[in-house]
Amino acid sequence: MRVFLLYVSLVMTSNLYAAACDTSAMVDNCSVTPTAAKFTFLAIGLCSGLPTLPAVGTAFNYDNCTLIYDKLNQNGQGIEFAGRGDYGSLLNDLTIPPNGTYDYFVWGVSSEWAFKLAMNFPTTTKTHGTSEAVTSGKYCRTISGTNIGADGTQDETAQCYSTYQEPEFTTINLWYSGGIDTNQYFNSNYDAYYIKSDLTLATSFSDVAAVIAIHQPSSPIVITDNTIELIFDWDFDELIRVDIDNGSVGEMSGWFFPYFGSPALTISTN
Repeated sequence: MRVFLLYVSLVMTSNLYAAACDTSAMVDNCSVTPTAAKFTFLAIGLCSGLPTLPAVGTAFNYDNCTLIYDKLNQNGQGIEFAGRGDYGSLLNDLTIPPNGTYDYFVWGVSSEWAFKLAMNFPTTTKTHGTSEAVTSGKYCRTISGTNIGADGTQDETAQCYSTYQEPEFTTINLWYSGGIDTNQYFNSNYDAYYIKSDLTLATSFSDVAAVIAIHQPSSPIVITDNTIELIFDWDFDELIRVDIDNGSVGEMSGWFFPYFGSPALTISTN
């Protein structure tokens, strides 16, 4: 029987869509590589044609797709990426896709993910921690805190100090009001849909069971008898953006506020 592997990697690219963060001259929404990131994957598949997209009262239907990995409404598999260039593998419970040409790629993750990051600034910087507590210092890091927003989602938490401290994983929830995100912010090249356990559209975060994303590659994906790997690359340098003019606190600079930066993805085979 043919061996088939699925590699999920976060890779460095030279094509940043945002300025790389320079701590000596920070600009808003600059891009930085986290020390590590963790995701829980629930589904990865290939489709011949666009699947039926979730809507209120209409379930996500992927009958025209082959889900290579299918753990929707299950625990899925967590993968931790330790820095740029690292990769993770899904080796178990995989379905080999039939030979053919596929023009869409779908993937699903849990709405909860985590990353860690530390930065050293030349001047005192502020940040938000547990319950919006503000700290300041030249050495800032993400921490394992609790900061629940008005919509019920967990936001990033961080602290700044006078001395260096090792970063901790901060856990956040992915969510877009209304459950559909087709804006493709920054350099992302996929549309995201938040679904309930019955695969219909979730219109409030409390109902979210998974996030489904749809990507149309620039060239179709071809599977043959010789295909042994499907490689799913995320642009690691675009994974985290740093907002330095967080308007909610009424100040225009001197803040450390990292957030999800909607990275691009590419799909390839071997």
